[in-house]
Amino acid sequence: MQSNLPPLINSYAPQYTLNSGELLKEPSFRNSWYAVTLSGEVPSEGTPYATRLWGEPMVLFRDKNGEVQCLRDVCPHRAAPLSMGTVSEGSLKCMYHGWSFGKDGQCDDVPTMPGQTLDSGFLKSSCATNYAVVEHEDLIWVWGGNVLEADVTKLPTQRKGEETLYVDTMLDYNVDWSYIVENNLDSPHIYWLHDGSIPPLDSLGFNRDNVDRFTLRRFKDEIGVGHVGKTADKSTTKIVRFDAPNIVRHCGVSGFSEEFHIVPIAPHRTRVLLRQHFPKGPILNGVSKDPFLMFAFRKLMLWWNWNIALEDYSVMQGQAHNIEDLGADHILRPGLGDDLIAEFYNWRQEALRREGNPYFASWQGKGDKADKVDKVEKVDAAAMAATDSEYEIGANPRPLRRGPRSDDGRIWASAPGAAS
Repeated sequence: MQSNLPPLINSYAPQYTLNSGELLKEPSFRNSWYAVTLSGEVPSEGTPYATRLWGEPMVLFRDKNGEVQCLRDVCPHRAAPLSMGTVSEGSLKCMYHGWSFGKDGQCDDVPTMPGQTLDSGFLKSSCATNYAVVEHEDLIWVWGGNVLEADVTKLPTQRKGEETLYVDTMLDYNVDWSYIVENNLDSPHIYWLHDGSIPPLDSLGFNRDNVDRFTLRRFKDEIGVGHVGKTADKSTTKIVRFDAPNIVRHCGVSGFSEEFHIVPIAPHRTRVLLRQHFPKGPILNGVSKDPFLMFAFRKLMLWWNWNIALEDYSVMQGQAHNIEDLGADHILRPGLGDDLIAEFYNWRQEALRREGNPYFASWQGKGDKADKVDKVEKVDAAAMAATDSEYEIGANPRPLRRGPRSDDGRIWASAPGAAS
């Protein structure tokens, strides 16, 4: 008898990105869904939601059926930003001449040309460019590649039966997305930099007194690669994992887990959508049913998250200045936990070699697709390894100085005390 059960997934974390394992084998920035904002941020009336992904301007709104639409943030009439317009009755109206766009960017009204129907040739040829977008688990996801290749089965998900209460925090940084990935993959800094600066960290022993009393073990499951960390004399185990291309997951502490959606908005600009999952026990069940208590709980978590983010941000800005402006090596003397960071940068380097600079440069001017990587010179990994000063190739070059390398140009990081 054939089973109707879905295949079992070997995942250390309760939440996972289904195609991350494929992306680890064949690195790509494009063949994935990116969470770009929270569901509650996208309006059905009033001002639309403007954002960027890899530097490409886009605008989001809800159509008359409440479904989220994502359009290129440029009117096909005279190139005014559609995000300057208004959403009314399920359509986005350009503020310049009132042209109106609905589902999938279909032009449904041109005020200066009354009598046009949706079947008219003019309206059909005046559509705004749309992107593949899905609303899933109270997040808005945009496909990073060809709209025709968007696959909803590759959306991140979580194990069935996981009853959690989640809190969302949105954080903006003026640093490249890669620094935030490496920061969240870095377990040792939690003990030293943060040093129990908020009560949950201190209660779990994440402070400088224990900085020499924890161990890391590398693992690889079907989804990604990561570390299992354990502090001596503590019963809790912390798991950190990289889900390609841009998600870092933390879990393992009393059923608590968190996911960092690290969104490359533009060069040197990154947005993090942090979702924290709390196991639903009797206390949190009661909190979730009381609006005042829930409001206070969310405010407390936001305050803690902003406090931690500020501590990280000051260091990342200093890193970026030293590496990008002054030419410092990225990893000069590897330490505990740096093997995972080196693995991320090797993954990123291979994606750059395959696809070039992922940041948007310009539209081609013919209304068909964005000029992202097709005309970008490919990165030569061997040449990068042989030079003293290394830069990404593309419209927004940034230094990529790295630390110790093997002969094939890969970063290596032998992590003392970390088992592989």
